[in-house]
Amino acid sequence: MGRKLIFSSLIIGIATSFLTCKQPIDFLPSATQTGQNTLGFLVDGKPYIPQGTSGLFNNNRAIIGGLYGRSNGLYLQFSTYGSTDNNGSITVHLEDYKLGMNPVNNGDLTKGNLIGRKYFAYYGRGNSFYYTSSAYKGWVNLTKADSISGIVSGTFEFVLADTTGKTVSITDGRFDLNARTQ
Repeated sequence: MGRKLIFSSLIIGIATSFLTCKQPIDFLPSATQTGQNTLGFLVDGKPYIPQGTSGLFNNNRAIIGGLYGRSNGLYLQFSTYGSTDNNGSITVHLEDYKLGMNPVNNGDLTKGNLIGRKYFAYYGRGNSFYYTSSAYKGWVNLTKADSISGIVSGTFEFVLADTTGKTVSITDGRFDLNARTQ
């Protein structure tokens, strides 16, 4: 009887510890649509949450982004600076966007030839830069884009590669931005 009780208690204890363990996705902000200026994603399974500032005078906020106007219409772009575990940054750019799924697979990119591209994402950490391309693709699922309130929200995932073919997986991405309150 005593051994059964000890064994049962051990099984219950192990099961409880597995149930209470946080997964990496649990550290990310919720996927909301209220303009909370939050953004997060997993980089190769590790949480990335923007923190701090960047720039010569530390004048860049942790998250910059929203809907921006041009003579030929609005475009969506967001960038981050710094994170919980490294100094990485990500930039996502979409022209001719629509609510719902937007592919990010625009040509072969390098940091020097991003100008004029309609859809791209790149991720940088230290001296390493990874890009979407026709071979390394992703998507942005735009769930809200309100040009009046400035709120833009959605989810995203990408596989990006550097010039040697080394890849980085960005998964479970979510953003809820309001350019008017950043």
